[in-house]
Amino acid sequence: MYTKYQDVEVCIAELKRKGFDRQQTIYALMEVLKVNVVVADNWVLHSIAWQY
Repeated sequence: MYTKYQDVEVCIAELKRKGFDRQQTIYALMEVLKVNVVVADNWVLHSIAWQY
């Protein structure tokens, strides 16, 4: 599904648009992409969607 980082950015932006907070977004990334909390948190932390 979302395997490339650009696709992860789109996924994060869509989750934010749907009303997910940061914690919910991290949890969703962990579930969908089977990554650990450190990786998911790092993606959200550096995401353009959460910069604004």
